[in-house]
Amino acid sequence: MCVATVLLETGILPITGPTVELRLDVPAGLLDVRAHCSDGRVTLVEFDNVQSFATAIDVPVDVPGFGTVPVSVAWGGMACAVVDADHLGLELVPERARAIQQAITAVCGAARRELVFEHPFNRDLRQIEAAVVIGRPHDAAHDARQTCGLPGGQMDTSPSGTGTSAAMAVLAARGDLGAGDTFVTEGLLGAVFRCGVSAVADVGGMPAIVPRIGGRAWITGYAQYVLADDDPFPEGFVIGDIWPSAELGSEAQVLSDERRALN
Repeated sequence: MCVATVLLETGILPITGPTVELRLDVPAGLLDVRAHCSDGRVTLVEFDNVQSFATAIDVPVDVPGFGTVPVSVAWGGMACAVVDADHLGLELVPERARAIQQAITAVCGAARRELVFEHPFNRDLRQIEAAVVIGRPHDAAHDARQTCGLPGGQMDTSPSGTGTSAAMAVLAARGDLGAGDTFVTEGLLGAVFRCGVSAVADVGGMPAIVPRIGGRAWITGYAQYVLADDDPFPEGFVIGDIWPSAELGSEAQVLSDERRALN
């Protein structure tokens, strides 16, 4: 969404009509994107995401601080542990952000310890990388409210395309979502994704869906980067983790240490 918006609103690619079709290479693979435009602005970006599927549904997992919680695991571009906010005793509102952050870290850690994931077409994809907490919407016209976060506690303000795809795969596996159905979900701050099931599929013998994700992005700033002839690090540098860990001894720090050991 962000890339398509920047490409079109800055004129890198021309807006040739009310709908512009693009093909973008993203970490999850090649995606066909439809950008809906009006008055030089991108008002909606839609794309069919990678085939998404669930590998575990409502498995009881011991989540420290939250007790035994039903946890599902699904692939939506990365492997996510999916859990209901009610089972964590949480309301998905900005005022509870710290508690939600702690829950995401705890769920990720517990899911990694007790559940197994392996992508059927790429055995290197074995790690549960995020958690999706899904709950009841604030707008009765919508289907859900959710947030997606990483083991270190970083959360999306939007519903997250990857997280939404994983959540939809879980709903489809439960029989609550099928081909042609729509799924409108809110982010933690109220941003809305208008999604649906574009098609059903099969991934390594497992039922899967092709999620259609729709949302909007805004340009918030412009930057200019330069190289100085006498800069001792003209190509930049990397020191340690790109994500800061939480306080020493926390679950986030343990998970960060595990990631460094794998690398």
